[in-house]
Amino acid sequence: IPKRLRIKRGLTLIYSMQLHGSSLSTFYERSTAGYGNAQILVIRDTDDNIFGAFTSEPFRKNSGFYGNGETFLWKIEPSIEKTNRLKLYLWKQTNYFFINSTNDYVSVGSGGGKFGLWFDQQMLHGRSQVCETFRNDVLSTSEEFQILDIELWAF
Repeated sequence: IPKRLRIKRGLTLIYSMQLHGSSLSTFYERSTAGYGNAQILVIRDTDDNIFGAFTSEPFRKNSGFYGNGETFLWKIEPSIEKTNRLKLYLWKQTNYFFINSTNDYVSVGSGGGKFGLWFDQQMLHGRSQVCETFRNDVLSTSEEFQILDIELWAF
């Protein structure tokens, strides 16, 4: 998390599929409703993996890429010791393909026809691939995954 945000107290849940339904338009509306620019996207898939992204600006319908080098992907890695480990994938300065969000999908990280994190307009199906922006691992068990829940938290 950027230093300028570390002293802020508390996060606010601004979107949850469980509370607000699986609506991309509601996701965008709540993301841009003034709760805070810096946001953490949290996805839980049907294999119980938890992963997501940090963005320093809200998700919004856009016709191209936006965001900056503060954006990163993350995942929680279970370990043999039964303690979870947070793994971060920071910007590799290879491109500026941070966030792309349209009527049809949301993606974070891209390059070479692959997406670091992508989900469809129904917010049911997702994809995670190694991408040039973050050189991340696949965030889920496999590249294609089914979404169980999405939350968006604001600073």
